[in-house]
Amino acid sequence: PMVADPPSDVDTNDGSSDDEEILIVSHKPKLVMLVTLYSGNREIMPKQKRAQLMFESLNKSGQVPMEILDGSDPTNRSMRNELFTIAGVRGEYPLFFRDDGRSCSYIGNFETIEQMEESGTLPGILSL
Repeated sequence: PMVADPPSDVDTNDGSSDDEEILIVSHKPKLVMLVTLYSGNREIMPKQKRAQLMFESLNKSGQVPMEILDGSDPTNRSMRNELFTIAGVRGEYPLFFRDDGRSCSYIGNFETIEQMEESGTLPGILSL
């Protein structure tokens, strides 16, 4: 049978000496914004919208992918809990993370992002 060549961003050489091939897919870093679509706290929704607009205006070229994860969606419960553990906070929205495909690190909460924007350091976050 004919086998197609892997895409250029896939490395099939794992350094082993046997004939078995292991695909290693390289992941482009992305910004993960943990939000909630259901909250009794009236401050959360405007913060989430403002943060999203800040990142969209900085990332007009689309070079840094951004994923918005709804922590209130039951299908995202496991990921939400994992992100809360990484952040060391529970039940706070929005929270921001850097995901490089291998690990995820906590960047900060809305106040952190807002301070970064005011000080002019927020664009640096997009050079993930």
